[in-house]
Amino acid sequence: MAARAARGGSRLPRRGCALVTVVVVDENGFSHQYERIEAPIGAVRETLAMLHLQSTALSAPVTQQDTA
Repeated sequence: MAARAARGGSRLPRRGCALVTVVVVDENGFSHQYERIEAPIGAVRETLAMLHLQSTALSAPVTQQDTA
């Protein structure tokens, strides 16, 4: 049988997990990228839900500067 070509750099998570990369942009416009991790999908969903609940951008009124 012919050998399968190895995928270059792509990796799939285990069953029930997700590969997660977080990039944060602070108030000064600097971005911080964190290392990719494999995490349980349930933990990812719960964490994103908590971030949405604590987000100040959702409750802040939209200003002219935000839309430009």
